[in-house]
Amino acid sequence: MTMRVNPFLQEGVRTYFAHPGILRTYFYLPAGLAIVLVVVWPRGGLESILRSGPLTDAFSVVAIVFLGLLLYFGGRYGAEDFSPDTMVQLREYVTLTPVPLVSVILGKAGFFFLHTFFLLLLGAPFLLAPVAVGGLSLSKAFAAFAVLGTASLAARMFGLFVLSLIGDRPLLRNVILLPGILLFVVVTLVAFPPLSPIHALLRLGSTPTADASAGGAFMSATAASSLVGIGAALVAAAGVYLVLRVSRGARGGSATNG
Repeated sequence: MTMRVNPFLQEGVRTYFAHPGILRTYFYLPAGLAIVLVVVWPRGGLESILRSGPLTDAFSVVAIVFLGLLLYFGGRYGAEDFSPDTMVQLREYVTLTPVPLVSVILGKAGFFFLHTFFLLLLGAPFLLAPVAVGGLSLSKAFAAFAVLGTASLAARMFGLFVLSLIGDRPLLRNVILLPGILLFVVVTLVAFPPLSPIHALLRLGSTPTADASAGGAFMSATAASSLVGIGAALVAAAGVYLVLRVSRGARGGSATNG
């Protein structure tokens, strides 16, 4: 089975651009960023208040809110909270057909990548708007997209892992999913700041100068955070594979015993 005809990739495209509940979420992300941008946009006396602390520049605020929205929606998309019927199809594929588990993971991951790119495009105008106002280079905006994209992919793969582990129990999924994402963000920020996506986004917005040392610093923070996001996504993908493998083995064993 090739990626071009992977049913999970095709299913994701059909579901996430046709399901009414999912289509509504595409309004929430840009609307939330638009509200934040209006509030933090530098102007008059408000500018001095907004720029009095490390989180007050418009770029950093919008980037961090964008991160929060991507992590929230990414986790819920990965856990298929907006499209619960697809989990039944996934379990049927895994337990009732000989489809390779690697194809399942690749199909889901392939769609996650494409859909995350789509979400980044939805929020891009609101992140790019304060770049010039803050005296930042366009390269920093692209670096921010790398941080945001990899963090979102990690959240989506973690959501899929929770879904494969818990199954059709939405309350228990949310108890594990959302606190798990929040815990990861807090732990990396407090215990390993250089690896945190929040730290990377703050670093991108805090150094408007374009000297070599500043450029090296923000690129280093971007690379570290992005690698952590990719690593977390791969670990979650491995977890999904193991859970599905165990599920298939258990179904096969029960069928044999029956």
